[in-house]
Amino acid sequence: MREASSVNLIHALCAAGATVVAHDPVASEVAGHVFADLIRSGSLVLRAQALDAVGDAEALVLVTEWPEYKAIPAAQVKAAMPGRVLLDGRNALDGEAYKREGFSYAGIGRR
Repeated sequence: MREASSVNLIHALCAAGATVVAHDPVASEVAGHVFADLIRSGSLVLRAQALDAVGDAEALVLVTEWPEYKAIPAAQVKAAMPGRVLLDGRNALDGEAYKREGFSYAGIGRR
């Protein structure tokens, strides 16, 4: 996790005043240690389930390509998430499906 792009992104977003709610199916225990200061301050909240992490989200940023994220239908994300902004940092999701659900979708490196 030391070199994961998510580490810099989370620190930058929290420093800018955002509250970050995150989920990782594998690294949650390590994240609890790496981000202990942000968790204590309330700037970062870790969730046990992926859809729980988007419950109050204005925007979703995907920085990993775990298969379970690809398996969640866009309609389920829409139902769980009040915001409609999605930045797919791995081009892992079906952008057209998210656009059909009303999301403003941007895939890194895509036109």
